[in-house]
Amino acid sequence: MRWRTVATLVTWLSTAVSAAGQAPRADILGALGVDSLGGAVRVFYSRGVAAGEAAEVQRLVESCVAKYKDAISNIPPVTVAILDSAAWIRATRAPYGIPHHNPAVTPVVVIVPATSAAIASAGVPQDQAQRFFRLLALHELGHLLKFAAVGVDRTSITMETRWPVPGWYREFAAEYFRISCLTSNDAALGASPEWLRSNRPTYTLLDDAERLHEKRNADGTPYLGTPAYWTNFSWLEHVIAEAARLQHRRLGDGFVALLREQWQRSSGPLTTQAVIDDLTRSNPELARWLRGVGAIQ
Repeated sequence: MRWRTVATLVTWLSTAVSAAGQAPRADILGALGVDSLGGAVRVFYSRGVAAGEAAEVQRLVESCVAKYKDAISNIPPVTVAILDSAAWIRATRAPYGIPHHNPAVTPVVVIVPATSAAIASAGVPQDQAQRFFRLLALHELGHLLKFAAVGVDRTSITMETRWPVPGWYREFAAEYFRISCLTSNDAALGASPEWLRSNRPTYTLLDDAERLHEKRNADGTPYLGTPAYWTNFSWLEHVIAEAARLQHRRLGDGFVALLREQWQRSSGPLTTQAVIDDLTRSNPELARWLRGVGAIQ
């Protein structure tokens, strides 16, 4: 899928994190009356989702867990739900269409949308939009793998604050795991430096990703969710996803070891500069690429 067909979709990656914790327990999913597939990763899916489509998501999530089970011994059991809007509102408080997960329950429940008509109406082919969103189950799994890799208690409500890292790096890590569990065709976004430079918005620094969530308009209303917010944040999400893809090409499965190294030496918040220094040890070109598109100074 070329980046132009996913320009709107990629922005949802960060929003998924803000909804974490709102997903239900697995027993609630069983009461929805939707179909399900048994297996190491159980998948619930609404009418309109073909069994083969649900099985593909199941296969990818199970394969991703198997890929990392030796390197990360404490991966929690996972259940995936692919829900339409009717089942969604019965299962979770998050707005329909926002992939999210609840790390505080066992098994961990990951929810992704069954349909994405609003995105398709914006010019994205329906089949591509739906598949993209369903594959974000791997992004949500990536958040779990990130914390499991360093031994942070996933059931703690302070999970994100136990290891203070830049907001963009949380998304980078989850996207890195997602990319590592997909084929190159599924993982590639292809946002070129030329396009990023020519479409550069007002806020371009990686650290702006977190600042945009706190920013206020001149009248005191939240900047979050405004058209200007999405213009800036979608661009930053392109950068984060592409940086993760470029890093994976050089570091491969060595990312788990890097996360643990960062955790063990951390005596306080991990800064963006420290993260960039770590990443460029294995990929010297990454900092140059990020600087070239205006993401770092």
